[in-house]
Order: sequence, then C-alpha cells, then structure tokens
Amino acid sequence: MDDVIMRCAIRHLKEPANRQYCRKEFVERTYGFDYHNNFRFMLVRLLGLINVESIEARVDRHKLDSMTAALSSLKVQRNTEAHTHLKGITHTINAP
Repeated sequence: MDDVIMRCAIRHLKEPANRQYCRKEFVERTYGFDYHNNFRFMLVRLLGLINVESIEARVDRHKLDSMTAALSSLKVQRNTEAHTHLKGITHTINAP
C-alpha cells in the first residue's frame, strides 16, 4: 500500500515538499491493512493534495502570497479570541 501511494505521489506531485508531506502525513501515519480505513483513506488524501498542488500552480502567486500573509496575521488574533469566552468581551474578526 505504501509503495502504491508513494509511486503515485512521485508521479503526480511536482513539489518535493508535497512528496515529503505525503510520506510523513499519509504513509508513515497509516498502520493498518484495511482497504476503506487505511488504503482508501491515504488515496483520498493524496488525490486531494495533487489537486491542491495543481490549483496553487494556476493561482496568481501574488494573490496566494497575500492570502497566506493575511491568514498568518489573523491567526494570532484569532487564537487569542478563541480562548476568550466571556460574554461581551470576545471580538468578532472578519475574514479577509
């Protein structure tokens, strides 16, 4: 199962970081031999990553970088607010 997933990753993923991510997050974290719970699950995740890589390659790089920067800056503020549960104190954060 691991070999099939990694061969597919090598064939379809262009970015070495995505191949490494596939190995670490999909293959190395799968220990069972069940088709639905293990192999199919890895395959679905890999196909999603292949499509994400394809979409990112077509998107304007400046827009992607701007969105990434905006989300990173909101993350700190969001995490602070996510752990504040006092009525009337929690702020609303608008998405970019």
